[in-house]
Amino acid sequence: MKTKLKLIIKKIHKNKSFDQIVDELEEDADVVQPLYDFVLKHIDWGEDEMVQKYLENIE
Repeated sequence: MKTKLKLIIKKIHKNKSFDQIVDELEEDADVVQPLYDFVLKHIDWGEDEMVQKYLENIE
């Protein structure tokens, strides 16, 4: 999950679309959507902070 989240962060910073990210990760859109939404909501956070907060929220 942590690795997937970091990849999504990097791809969003490269201005990739949701569909591109889903294709590149070879994941189901239902798996990527909550991660993608979280990153967009907290885009002003640093990568490490974002990963830490996300992992805290799902525990």
